[in-house]
Amino acid sequence: MTGTLISLVSIFLGIIGAIIVGSIYKKYSFGILGNIIAGVFGSIFFIKTTVVTKKSKL
Repeated sequence: MTGTLISLVSIFLGIIGAIIVGSIYKKYSFGILGNIIAGVFGSIFFIKTTVVTKKSKL
């Protein structure tokens, strides 16, 4: 349950962050839908990288 909640919050923050960065830096904006997709995949990549790094240290 906790892992799922952390993942959902991370994905939500990734979406919000991508939209904010896209609105500040117009050069890196892909439109609202493109920024949402980038935020989702970016946050999933971040979660997977963090989990793999923690498991390899064990």
